[in-house]
Amino acid sequence: MTQFSINLRKARKLYGYSQQYAAKKIGCNLTTYQHWEYNKSSPDIKYLVRIVDAFNITDVRKFISGEDFLEVKNAMIEEAEVLVKYNGLNYRDKRIVNQLMGIEI
Repeated sequence: MTQFSINLRKARKLYGYSQQYAAKKIGCNLTTYQHWEYNKSSPDIKYLVRIVDAFNITDVRKFISGEDFLEVKNAMIEEAEVLVKYNGLNYRDKRIVNQLMGIEI
C-alpha cells in the first residue's frame, strides 16, 4: 500500500465513515473508492480535491506523501475538547484554571 492509500483509510476511520459513505461523500462509486484505499488505482485531481474537502485535510502534501497529517488534526480535536470543558466551568472554577495557567483576566 502507498502512504496515500494508508492515509485515506486513516482519515475515513478517524471520521467514522464506512467506505460506502466516504465514496458517496466524495462523489464516486464504492468500487472506485475501494481501489484507492487498496492501492489499485489513484484518484485524479478532481477527486483528490473532493477527498481533501470530505476529510477536511489542511496539508495535502502531507496527506499524499505519507507524513502524519493526522498530527495537527488530533491536536485540534484535543484543543476543542479542552475548550468545551473549560466553557462548561462555572466562574469560580474558570478563575482557578486561569490562575494555574498564569492568565490574568
